[in-house]
Amino acid sequence: MRVRTERWTKLAARGRFKMEAKARIGGIDYTAISAPKIDRSLMSAPLSVGNCTSATLGLSILTDDAISPAAPIVILGRLTDGNVYSEWKEFGTFFIDQRDTSYAGLLTVDCFDSMLKANQSYVSDSDSAAEWPKPMKTVVEEIAYRIGVGVDPRTKINTGTDYVVGFPSGKTMIQVLGSIGACHGGNWIITEENLLRLVPLVTSPDETFHLIDEDYEKIKTVEGDQLIYKQQLNYNAVLPPATGESPSSAIPITHYITDEYGAKIVTSDGHFLVWAEDGSIDAVDGLINIPVVCGTLNKGDTVVVTGVTMADESGNSYTAGNDNGIMLTIEGNPYATQGICNALYAAFNGLVYSPYTATKTLYDPATELGDQVKIGDMVHSVLYASTLTFDLDFRADISAPNSEELSEEYPYLSEIKKLKQSTEDLNGAIQRTATELAESIGATDTDVGALAESLAAEVSRASSVEQALAGRIDGETTRAQSAESALADRVASLEGASPGQMRERLQALETTVSGLSTKADNNATAIETLDETLSECLDIVSDLDDTATDHTTRIGALEGATSNNASLISILRNRIVISESTLISVLSRLNVIEGNGNPLMDISVSLLPALNVTTVASAENQEALSVSLNGNVLSVIGSYSELNSFSMPDSPTEEHKWACLVIDTGESDITAVSVNGSQLTADDVAAATNAGVAEGSFIMWVKVDDLINIPITLTLATENKTSVSLVFSFSDTDE
Repeated sequence: MRVRTERWTKLAARGRFKMEAKARIGGIDYTAISAPKIDRSLMSAPLSVGNCTSATLGLSILTDDAISPAAPIVILGRLTDGNVYSEWKEFGTFFIDQRDTSYAGLLTVDCFDSMLKANQSYVSDSDSAAEWPKPMKTVVEEIAYRIGVGVDPRTKINTGTDYVVGFPSGKTMIQVLGSIGACHGGNWIITEENLLRLVPLVTSPDETFHLIDEDYEKIKTVEGDQLIYKQQLNYNAVLPPATGESPSSAIPITHYITDEYGAKIVTSDGHFLVWAEDGSIDAVDGLINIPVVCGTLNKGDTVVVTGVTMADESGNSYTAGNDNGIMLTIEGNPYATQGICNALYAAFNGLVYSPYTATKTLYDPATELGDQVKIGDMVHSVLYASTLTFDLDFRADISAPNSEELSEEYPYLSEIKKLKQSTEDLNGAIQRTATELAESIGATDTDVGALAESLAAEVSRASSVEQALAGRIDGETTRAQSAESALADRVASLEGASPGQMRERLQALETTVSGLSTKADNNATAIETLDETLSECLDIVSDLDDTATDHTTRIGALEGATSNNASLISILRNRIVISESTLISVLSRLNVIEGNGNPLMDISVSLLPALNVTTVASAENQEALSVSLNGNVLSVIGSYSELNSFSMPDSPTEEHKWACLVIDTGESDITAVSVNGSQLTADDVAAATNAGVAEGSFIMWVKVDDLINIPITLTLATENKTSVSLVFSFSDTDE
């Protein structure tokens, strides 16, 4: 159960409240929204463990704003009876998966929480197995940091030789998390506060017969005795508390106390109020009474866990307990050992599981998955799944999964086994595709054969045409021979004619022959001219090929020179930074000498946490960067191409790749410190306070797009101490 104010608790217990909801996106609160619908679940099958379930959100927003794809959507809700309003509480941070903008001014989105980010490979091909195995606790801390969430303080991870993770080659972060969760008898979720939490199996509560008031408080006599209407005879086994250590959270966890408008409450001396000093929120009750069920209520058979059986990926099996009741079965877990199996049996032997389904229920919206549930004298179980609708008329469908026929085993299907099944399905699809491809190739071969036959027919037809043409040529030859014979006969007859007639005919024939000879000569000249033109064209093409080759060679040389110049520029830039660092080091030594032995200022530099900035773009930049201080050189490190460009309030028309640094001066009052000769002021103190940094520190926004080309120097000074100069540069991980 989440921590609540007394006002929230009383409004929720009586069930006479309305629910108000809003969506916060990019620092803007949207109230013109449909009722947010959120689905959460620990398991989809009875008594299954090792699940990593992502919560989903369905929402429509009336807005013309352009919502960034990377912008997180935070759902907030509060209770009211019309006169009294509770505090605003977060009910999940989600990211857009699908959006529908079919209607102007209406945005409909389907979202998932950060658990979906874990569905990517844990290690890459470049990672080394030398750093493995690692403790499960360390692995949980790494995965939480990589998906950008903190770790819920209630999460407990066992330590020891059994609780280690080998090199997870080929595995996703979800697979590794699931296997770790199964070893602890629990399931992973992202909480409403955007924290990674392992929720172990919970036994059903005892059936009690207390008399209660309208706030579900047990009625006691003046002597302190509790009133009951029936004697309690049966009690469920009391399970031991979860063992292990809480993983640390690399991402800061802070739960601010807010007013009814959702604004953080600040004390007169500038401090924020939080629920706990370390940001933790402990379960305060863990049991919720459901006062109203407007829909259906179904209950399954109650079962008791009496044993545990595990199997690793190699088929080795381990068992503890017996099968007199239900065996908690965990298959295909790479980290399974007899020691872990024994620990699970010790933790969950006697656990009572009571399946049920209740629709359209009304209860405290601050209830969490894993809380015990009571619905009158009918249901005494645990909240394992919920579908919340944040309407004014708040309703929720809740359940502990049931099966049509409860068997003696509830197999835990690990993500690895699911992957194997998916692989088998994929192999089957590949085999079917291969068969279809082979059939297609066979059909193609048939088509090729038909084409060959067609070509053979064409060749045969061409041969026939050739033979027919040869016959025609022979016929023409015979006809020409006949014509020649006839011509000879005519010549013979002409020889008998008069000489004058013969002379005239001969002259006419010579004239015709001369004309034909002239035409032949003219055609020969044209052919020679055509040959010369073709030769010139070939020469031009050859010259163009040579020119293109020469240009290609020159371009290659220019690219090489450009690459060399870039390398030289990078080397020169590094040398400049080193030289400037050396000069500043010498200057610092001179300052110490001139300062008559005064101590150096104790300066440290860090990045402002992403949670302390106000925009998504700046938060993403802060998360993408790191800093390293080596002597007097402060390197801001990150991928330059992945940084966002955005404007600052004092220069709204100029966009730069901004980063925010926190500089700890080591002094109690920063107004006693000067930076490059300018004294820090109360405005700097206010800016630091608003950013949530410690006293003695101030914030400085730097333009990374300037810093990557020209390092900057910062000299800090104060009375009775030797000043310190730092060189700020940017190291691009893409180069």
